[in-house]
Amino acid sequence: MEELKSFNLKAFFFYFFKSWRVLLICLILSTAIALGATFANPPSVREASISEREYKQLVSDFLTSDEEGKLFFENRELVRKNNYNLRRTLSEDLYFQIDPTKRMNKSFVLNFKFAEDVANDVSTEARTARILSLRYMQALQDESFVLQMVEKGRVPLNEVSIRHLIHMEINSDGLLFVEVTGPDESLIDAILYDIRDYTEVMVHADIDPMGDYMLMFTDERVDIVEDPGILQLREELERMIALGEARIEEIDREVELAVNTKHKLVSTPGQSNEVKDLSTRTLVKRALMGFFVGLLISIFWTLIRYWKEIGEFDVKKASYALNLLYLGVLPMDTAIDKDRRGNALDLLIARCFKRAYDASEAETAMAYTAELIIGKVNAMIANNTVTSTNLPSQEASLQLLVPGTETDRVRTQLIEQLQVVFDKTVVPGAITLKPIGSFAGDPTAFQSMQKTSALLYLWSNNDTTEKRMLEYQLGRHLNVPVIGVVEACAMY
Repeated sequence: MEELKSFNLKAFFFYFFKSWRVLLICLILSTAIALGATFANPPSVREASISEREYKQLVSDFLTSDEEGKLFFENRELVRKNNYNLRRTLSEDLYFQIDPTKRMNKSFVLNFKFAEDVANDVSTEARTARILSLRYMQALQDESFVLQMVEKGRVPLNEVSIRHLIHMEINSDGLLFVEVTGPDESLIDAILYDIRDYTEVMVHADIDPMGDYMLMFTDERVDIVEDPGILQLREELERMIALGEARIEEIDREVELAVNTKHKLVSTPGQSNEVKDLSTRTLVKRALMGFFVGLLISIFWTLIRYWKEIGEFDVKKASYALNLLYLGVLPMDTAIDKDRRGNALDLLIARCFKRAYDASEAETAMAYTAELIIGKVNAMIANNTVTSTNLPSQEASLQLLVPGTETDRVRTQLIEQLQVVFDKTVVPGAITLKPIGSFAGDPTAFQSMQKTSALLYLWSNNDTTEKRMLEYQLGRHLNVPVIGVVEACAMY
């Protein structure tokens, strides 16, 4: 039955304004505390001879017009660009993304097989191999090779990233040793493919158009090594960036000192003296802050204090769901519990939200409910659900127990008012309404059920689900006739 319960926004605003005394106390106290704290510890403001905007203009003019300022500006731009390049290297260079504990290196040796008529002896062949290796290394280090790799798109890297991943040297045999590393094997293989393709298609065709020798890729190998130098290099770049930032701050301070000296300023806006501010604007600002804090506190208090009333339970839908007859709504005068109605403001709030108690409306609702109960009782008598004669002429009293109302002064008063209507409508004493205790923990309530004729449920929208379900289950399983459900609506 919890799905029949919902948050009633209108009820929230009613109880919020109904608790206007608590609201007023919260607003006054929080505003007073905020103003008291302001007087005890006034906010600090900085006092400057010129505004921040004017000072920035002086600095800008100094850097663009003054010779000394231009020198400061050039030095600062130089450091800033260097830091930018270092940060770009850290973010874009894939060398720093290699796992230093499992760095993969793939390498090969660029070898040459000469025709028999090209080299006469071993020394001549070795010298020719060294010359060719040097020319191939220069060609692979040329910008055209890198640009061709980028244009192909197989290796989505910039020029800096590619150069850092390729290592070349001429070994003791005069042959070109090429090693490629990278963050993953597929990237390494793509770079190796482009190197071989470029050397065979472009470089070889340009150096040896006659085909006097053949290119061979020998001594291919794969190595997995640890390389803590990656982390060390990263830390060194980060240290250089930090030094650059510190140098920029130092130049900014030197610029401020130069501007202050040139214009004979005692202090800059960032270095001005602090003064205490107790202006009207500050006091109004703090008072508004206290006001809103008090408003939030009163809202939380209302939610906690009247949560059951705000989270309303739909009694009519619950009656339909349990197949019980819904007999109508009876206005419940809650002022009886406090022996006073409240002042004019309380009555005005209740009227605005249609929660004001009206005796004439209550009398009409009770007469209607009484007629429904009498009709239901006559129908139950006709169906032999209860043993009695027709109500207008019966001699024996038909007792209707109303559980969960014995200790509730307001509900007991409501039952007494309904009893008066019964006595006027039928033979006095023909129907007797008897308030009893709750079925949850009151043994006398069960003893009363043994002598009763039927049950009448008096539910309100803030009753617990446990109360409703326990009353319904006991009436059903103990085979006690149930007249129906009367909803009690709290009025003020």
